[in-house]
Amino acid sequence: MRSIQLAVFTAGLCGLLILSLFQTADALKEEEKEQVRQQISTVKTWQMIEELDLSEEQVQNLCPARKSFEEQKSQLTEQRLEVETELTALLDAKEKNRDLIKEKMVQLKKIDEQTRTNEDQFNEKLSHILTVEQQAKYELFEKRFDERLRQMIRDIQKEDLERGERSESQRTESGEERSENGSRERQASEKAQRDTGQKTRSEQSDQQIQRDRERQEDSARSSSRSNQSRDSSISRKSDRENESQQKTTRQGKSQSNSTQTRDTSQERSSRQEDEKNRSSRSDNR
Repeated sequence: MRSIQLAVFTAGLCGLLILSLFQTADALKEEEKEQVRQQISTVKTWQMIEELDLSEEQVQNLCPARKSFEEQKSQLTEQRLEVETELTALLDAKEKNRDLIKEKMVQLKKIDEQTRTNEDQFNEKLSHILTVEQQAKYELFEKRFDERLRQMIRDIQKEDLERGERSESQRTESGEERSENGSRERQASEKAQRDTGQKTRSEQSDQQIQRDRERQEDSARSSSRSNQSRDSSISRKSDRENESQQKTTRQGKSQSNSTQTRDTSQERSSRQEDEKNRSSRSDNR
């Protein structure tokens, strides 16, 4: 029965510890803080009963004494923290108030004396309630419980940290995946743009080549027409020169023929004159 109750209280303690770890001390309400303290005290009491193997009479005598001791200890701890905070503020001030500093130091000493007195009174009660073996077990139990409690808190913090890291890792992976997808999309877009640019440049190059070819053909046709015109001009000039030469030749021939005709006519006239002279001489004889 005790083991079952201990397990239930331990589960409740873990839940409250998780609640306290997920919230800051200022965010926790006072009633929530008190609930955490009471839950820890209850779990501690049940574990103490279990480990010390207390009888019903010992439980009835020990639990009220221990509760009073824990409450007094908690009050003194809170008082000491308040005085320490005030003392820290006095030491941090530019102008040191030595009288107030001494007063706070006296208060701390009184709180420490009350704490020791509270512990001595509780230990005195323990010596009348517990056996020597149980008193030794109690001393060890206090240290072990505190250590287990701190370990529980560290485990919860570690688990919370790992959960946060996993969540961050998932967000990072998701972000990297989105970034990778975005990168692939950008690469695909850039590739499409390059392909489009290459295609456009290729088309422009083909068009330029076609224009160059057309200009070359136009230039060739123009050159051919120029050559034809030049050849035609040369041919006409040659024809004119041939015609001029032929005309000159014809004129030369005509002149030659005329000269020959004149020469023939002169020869005839000369012969006729010779014949007349011979005939005249013959008549004279």
